[in-house]
Amino acid sequence: MKCRIVRAIEVDFVVMYRQQALFHVLAAYSMYNTEVGYCQGMSQIAALLLMYFNEEVCLVCLTHFVICLSERC
Repeated sequence: MKCRIVRAIEVDFVVMYRQQALFHVLAAYSMYNTEVGYCQGMSQIAALLLMYFNEEVCLVCLTHFVICLSERC
């Protein structure tokens, strides 16, 4: 019984951490690039990046991605 409770807490913690990391990345990007700020769809891109990278690397990748899109690389 206790093992299932601990597992449920761990799962909730991971979900909460990922949501918090996603918020940090999106908020940091919107402050960095005030012209773009936040637009619909950024959260999916950032969430995908967060599956593989930490917050800092995710922010850098997101920044380069938006720059590339705006310049039509």
